[in-house]
Amino acid sequence: YEKPEKLYLKGYRPLIPTFFTLVSNDGKFWVHTPKDNQVLNGNVRDLNESDNLQMGIRPDDLLRTLNMNPIPTSTDYIVEIQETPDQYLIYVFRTDAAKTEKFMERQVIVERFFLNVEREIYYNNYGIAELDITRKDYANEGSVYFPREIGIFRPDLGSSLFLKANKLLINPELNQKLFDFEMPGGAKVEELKKT
Repeated sequence: YEKPEKLYLKGYRPLIPTFFTLVSNDGKFWVHTPKDNQVLNGNVRDLNESDNLQMGIRPDDLLRTLNMNPIPTSTDYIVEIQETPDQYLIYVFRTDAAKTEKFMERQVIVERFFLNVEREIYYNNYGIAELDITRKDYANEGSVYFPREIGIFRPDLGSSLFLKANKLLINPELNQKLFDFEMPGGAKVEELKKT
């Protein structure tokens, strides 16, 4: 991943060599599934709203995981904090225009010693959890703490993704060719368009 919009992800399933490869660059994406030798491409915005992908986890989910959104300070939100002996529980509510009702948007669980975020849960407009992110085994590189184990679970699709970092490097130089998608020979190409 390279800020702001470059992403390369290779997904695996047990007993399947490469389940999919996702490349995203400058607002465009390509997903290759070797099993069918099919390439789906289009705008990242449309991919984030699609429910028909085999991979289940969306690029937006990954970006939320790698770049935790700050707690909002706008008057459109109410933030409540509870303390336990080991954690801070932060609840973020969005309010209606009249400020008479509040709707759960996000829950953030922070451990109290190092103040690392252990878990984030995002809710949809109906108050149902739609994305559950866990972060464990934090390591530091200089003043930066980063989780070596990340879990992403999307309950509505029943899909999950587990990331484990074997080595932590801050701001390494990345091979830019990773973000240039090369079309596999004989692949069927389909463009994802918002309907």
